[in-house]
Amino acid sequence: MFKSFEELLEKTKGYPEQQKADLRNMADTLDAIGVLAQADLQKEVAEIIENLPEIRKQRAQAMRESAQGLPKDEKALRLKDADRLAASAEKLKLPTADEQFKNRAMLTELSIRLKQKIRGFDKTLPELDPDRLERYHKAIHAAERAMPADLSAEDRSMSARFAFATELMGAGGPENFDLAVDNFYKAVCPVEFERGHKGDVEFTTASENALNPEQHTQDYLTQCLQEQDNAERLEWVQHNKLISDMSTLAAQHLKPMQYAAYRIMIDNSHLLDWKLENNQLTIKAKTISKKDPENTIGKILQRELGYKNIQGANQVIHKTLQEINKTLAQSRKLLERYGKDSRSLIPGPKAAERMQQTTREVIDNARAQRKGPEL
Repeated sequence: MFKSFEELLEKTKGYPEQQKADLRNMADTLDAIGVLAQADLQKEVAEIIENLPEIRKQRAQAMRESAQGLPKDEKALRLKDADRLAASAEKLKLPTADEQFKNRAMLTELSIRLKQKIRGFDKTLPELDPDRLERYHKAIHAAERAMPADLSAEDRSMSARFAFATELMGAGGPENFDLAVDNFYKAVCPVEFERGHKGDVEFTTASENALNPEQHTQDYLTQCLQEQDNAERLEWVQHNKLISDMSTLAAQHLKPMQYAAYRIMIDNSHLLDWKLENNQLTIKAKTISKKDPENTIGKILQRELGYKNIQGANQVIHKTLQEINKTLAQSRKLLERYGKDSRSLIPGPKAAERMQQTTREVIDNARAQRKGPEL
């Protein structure tokens, strides 16, 4: 599906740019410190692509299990989040699932995995002498305490380790771990470094009271679900605005046969898929049903517009949808330039007259004006 991690980032729309930058930074850092090579990163992406619905389903189940034993109100919220996560897993299974929705879900899962690797990369430290190992832990704990107070304990823990990973990159990579520890200790514990002895740095850390990794993952997913809901609500507002403009635009710009087709399609909108993708409204006619071949938009247009063959009806569907999408795109550009009160969206005399006609009147007028043989 995607040739590389970078391609997934580039082709995903609606995912915050700062979060994309964070993903790149984490991936580059993990590669530089020898934790996750680019080839391994691509394997992670491929595994997520293949199993994303099941991965989300498992995370939803873990969220439900973690709700047990919580106070009543917290338990209800946790179970609600689990249900939303499970619902998104089911949505991802559908063949009609929006591609951008799937891409954003992939990046969310990848972010979870990269953060886990950052938090845990120092679990298996190389051979360090006891004094240097103690320096490392003191420096990490001091860095945790120095992180912004509004960060969670888990985020402070991860940020401290990310800071050391950056220091490790600067020292030349894992083979220079000793040097990276010394430099990091000097940077975050300057007084202790100058004294040249262990000192009395308090060993109580943010990580001792941090959430466990699974709880952190669940909280992150809850945040992502909320952001997803907000994004979908915004898309729906934009969708409704385009739909409200569409009747005026269709009456203003479509040719007689196209406008007749448009009116028939509006009257049979249950036979159409309407989607807002990449800030444009995409309108697709549903395919012919094998169970009920007469109940399709193509068959209805063939009958109503007097075409001898289904090909003629399908052709006018294609041209009508193409023209509608074109005018909607132009409308969006005008709205961005002039605002929602643009005069271009006020129907002219011809459009106003068309909009007052019944669908039957529109059809009869189109058939009367049709030139050339019926298809």
